[in-house]
Formats: sequence, structure tokens, C-alpha cells
Amino acid sequence: MGESTLQRSKRPIPEENTPLTWGWPQPWIHSEGYPKIVVLNQGNEPFLRIDIQWNHGFWFEQNFLSTRLMTRMLSEGTRQRSAAEWTTAVDHWGGQIRFSSEAEHTTASLMVLDRFLPQVWPLFLEAITEPAFHQDELNSIIQSKIQHWHIESKKVSFLAGRQLRQMVYPFHHPEARLSTPENYEAIFRDHLLEAHHQLLSSKGMSLSVCGPKADVVVPDLMDGLQRFFPHAVLESKSGSSPEQLVVPNPSPSEAFVPKADALQVSLRAALVWPPKTDPLYHRLKILVTVLGGYFGSRLMQNLREDLGLTYGVGARLHSYQNHSLMTIQSELMVGSETLALEQIRFEMDRLGREPLSVPEWGRVRSYLRGQLMAGLDGSLALIDRYWDLESYGLGEDYLREYLRNLDETSPADLMELASQFLQPEHLVVATAGPSA
Repeated sequence: MGESTLQRSKRPIPEENTPLTWGWPQPWIHSEGYPKIVVLNQGNEPFLRIDIQWNHGFWFEQNFLSTRLMTRMLSEGTRQRSAAEWTTAVDHWGGQIRFSSEAEHTTASLMVLDRFLPQVWPLFLEAITEPAFHQDELNSIIQSKIQHWHIESKKVSFLAGRQLRQMVYPFHHPEARLSTPENYEAIFRDHLLEAHHQLLSSKGMSLSVCGPKADVVVPDLMDGLQRFFPHAVLESKSGSSPEQLVVPNPSPSEAFVPKADALQVSLRAALVWPPKTDPLYHRLKILVTVLGGYFGSRLMQNLREDLGLTYGVGARLHSYQNHSLMTIQSELMVGSETLALEQIRFEMDRLGREPLSVPEWGRVRSYLRGQLMAGLDGSLALIDRYWDLESYGLGEDYLREYLRNLDETSPADLMELASQFLQPEHLVVATAGPSA
């Protein structure tokens, strides 16, 4: 038996120069009178995923919480079927249907074996276009939401997060609105009907079909859309566009929310940065990763490994249409919040004064490249990435630009960027926990 050439004692060198390739949803060419349709012909199983997305979310609801409750109730029965009958019918054919509402868009998703699409597709459209919104079902959901609110309100992470939102966003911004049990109790069926009409008449309805036979089923889907949706909605020209929201510009500040019986302190901090469409966004994402975006980040090394103040600390970049929010979050040992915040500011400042070492930059770049590969692995991951970019009017070229930034950015570039954007004196900070 010949000697093996595999060197198990040496860590393999990542092949960073290997070009990444992936498929991408392609537009379906059709006549006017239909929403935008894209098709991704991928997958090894006879399985289809269909998504409908509207450029309308709960930021633009006329009655606070109505869009979120309306979306929640789309699976609670239609004018033709009770909730039990509709759910049983969907389950019988092995379908999975979910509805979600986010700040700036609302999504309806269907997953089903392709041979059962003729049975489940009408149920999917029925839920979207003919919801019953029974008051008794609404009352039950509202009570569940209120119970959940009371449970969450006992957590310091909940208190600190709410405080931070009010500090970052101006009073009139929808993100500054904080739910209370009274807000839930003020919602009735008529509010859901209004929110439903507002959704279906909003601009920017789009549809994606993903699966090995995606292109084959599109004509039948279009027939279903034409039967279930009014022509005005298909054209996506009715309704009114929401007013452009102001970009938040908070003043540097700190606030503390007391919670006498808390066993730890929750810290939330934020900076307002440019949106995903900004040319600097790719490098800002890299910078956030260095600061607190992976287990080997600067904040994890300092606060967890060196000082033992927390089990975990992280930094994230949350994207919206006209801005992004860089947030830092951690649950800390009681009494350590002052030191933790001091060290967070220290690490932010240090990134603007000292360039990353070559080994650290190599680790970060390899990590981010791996994250991108994982996010493009498989048709379902690809369609998720498509919708993430579509929401901002971006496409596949955005991913290639991100790869180019990973290849061409230097530690000196990141240091310069950090000095411009990681300004500790501009932090907005909220903490919650027991009083000193």
C-alpha cells in the first residue's frame, strides 16, 4: 500500500482564488397586465417554491399593528373555508404556506411537490385574496400576542431594544412606534380589511418560481393570477406610494432602563450608516464583521475571551431603503456595563488607528467568502438572496461587486473607513438591568 500524500497535520490552504459560480433567477417574458415574474430552474427534487412579494410593509400601515395582524390571519380561514378546513386541505396535498410582513415589504410563500401544485395553488391564492378575518379568531390571536408581549417585557433585551429604537428614530418615524397591549386591543376586523385592501392595491407586486420545472408551470400560475386578482392589481399601478421617510440622524446619547429583578444587563448601541445601495456598503459590511460579526471578532476577543464580561457580543448591519443601522448588542454581567461600553468604544477607535494584521484580514476574508458561498448553496438559498436584493432594486451584479471588494480591499482601506464611520463619540446607547 502506497504512502498517503494527505497531510493531516497541516491546515488546508483555502482556495480563495477559485471563481464562484451560481445560477440566478431569470425574468419571464410576458405581455403587460401581469406582475414581474422571475424563474429559477434549479433543484434535484420535484419540488416548487413560489413567492409573491409586495413593496409594502408595516411601516406604512394606516392603523398601528393592523398589517402584522392581517398577515398573521391570512392562514386563519377564508370566505369559502374555515381555518381548520383550509389548513387540512393544504396539509392533505403536502403544501407549506407562510405569510410574513416586514418593515418595507410583505411576502407570501408556497412550497409544494410539483404534481400537487394544481390542488394547492388555488388554496394559496384563496388565502391571499379571500381572507375571512373572523372577529373571534382575531380576538384569540390578539390575546396570544398580549400574553407574548407581557413575557417579552420582562426581558432586559426587550427593554433595551425598545429604548434604543426611540433614541435612534424621530417621533414620527414608524420604527419609533412601540407596541402595547392597548394597541393590540384597539384593532378590529375593519382595520384588517383596510390593511388587506391597502396591501393588494399597493405598487410593486412581484412573483418568483423556483424548482426543476419552474418554467413549465408559469403559464398555469399566470392563469390563476388572472382569475384571482383584479386587473388593476396585476398591473401594479393602483394605490399610492408611501412618503419617503427621513433618514434618522440621532444625537449621541445614553439611556438606562431599570429592571430591579434582572440578573444581567442588556446593552444595545447603534450608528446610522448609508443604505445597501451605497457604493461603500460592501466594505462597511466587512468592517462590521471585523468589529463583531463572527466568533473571532474584536469585540468577542475583548469582552468575552479577555475580560469575561459576557457569553457573547455581536455587531450587525440592518438594511433599509434609505439607511442602514449598525448595531452592537450584548448581555453582560451586572455591574460590568460601564467597562464593556468603554471597551466597545476602544475597539471602534482602534480599528480607525491601526490596520488589521495580514493573518486577521485573511481570516475575515475567508470567513466572508465562505458565508457568501453558503448563502448561494442551493436553489432555496439563491431565491432568498434574490429577494433580499430585489427589495433594494439590486441584482446579481451586486454579489459580484461584493466579491470584488473582498479581493481588492486592503487593511489600510478598512482603517480609513473605520476612522470615518466607526466613531465612538457618535454612539447611541441603551442599557437595561438592575440599578447600581
